Amino acid sequence: MSHETAADRDAAFWDGMARRYDRHTRYLAEMYTEVVRRILQELSPDDSVLDVGTGTGEIPLLIAGKVSSVEAVDVSREMIATAREKGRKRGVRNVAFSIHSSYNLPFRDATFHAVIAANVLHVVERPAALLAEAFRVLGKHGKLIAPTYVGGESIRARIFSWALRRTGHPVYTRFTSRSLRALLERCGFAVTLQIPVKNLLPVSFVVARKADEEAETSGIPPM
Repeated sequence: MSHETAADRDAAFWDGMARRYDRHTRYLAEMYTEVVRRILQELSPDDSVLDVGTGTGEIPLLIAGKVSSVEAVDVSREMIATAREKGRKRGVRNVAFSIHSSYNLPFRDATFHAVIAANVLHVVERPAALLAEAFRVLGKHGKLIAPTYVGGESIRARIFSWALRRTGHPVYTRFTSRSLRALLERCGFAVTLQIPVKNLLPVSFVVARKADEEAETSGIPPM
């Protein structure tokens, strides 16, 4: 009798994608370039950063020279192996790649200045659980940076997202910009920036802080 879980199936899918993942993302180079540019605008040289669902590690490797350190995690062993290989070839020394579930991170509370979850929330079965862990490890006045595919934003986006799912690609939630914002707010975040990024499957680039801290900063009493 098989006891394979959705997490097991997803890890197997991403393991199988690892060696061709970067070829896939090159077709989306314009979107990724814009997302990385906007991520860098949110970071500072002294920041310690966590990248959740890092895939082959392209984002942490691209931001490494602009921050103090990056921890990058993914559930896929093959994705992490590819990411480590890329880091060695590029001589990047301040990024550590490790295999961990986004639902159970091995870091202490309030560890990071920023948590990045780039195009991840729609492909995990429990996005609220991921956000709870991001909230826990995010330090005081830290930022959650969560550019996310919004597969429910239009008829075209829904068709494209449906087609991806038919190929076996994990797609658990077809967010709209509004539903993405609502999820973040339910998980204790206050959205400070949300802008669209053009792409075949549109992306909502979101930055958020812990809601109680944002209310404190703005002088608005927390609800």
